[in-house]
Amino acid sequence: MLTPRERAILVRVVEGRLNKQIADEMGITETTVKVHRGNMMRKIKATSIPQLCRMVDKLKLLPGSPELSQTLESTRRHGSSAKEAALRDLEVWQ
Repeated sequence: MLTPRERAILVRVVEGRLNKQIADEMGITETTVKVHRGNMMRKIKATSIPQLCRMVDKLKLLPGSPELSQTLESTRRHGSSAKEAALRDLEVWQ
């Protein structure tokens, strides 16, 4: 399962942001972004960013989509149980 930080980085990566941009937005170092991004890619079993984007697109979790907005809002309100439910969709790819 993805951590909340890995999930936040997933969204930004799919939006096309660079590691440095993600780091600046989240107030963390670029190295930390790389570590979380690597962990996220390993957990999802995506071998490339294009493959990751295809997975997210197929699950309709693109930024701005109602599904993603609901997932992110639910995660903020309810914590890990909502996160776990949202990430079950990503387990389809494992």
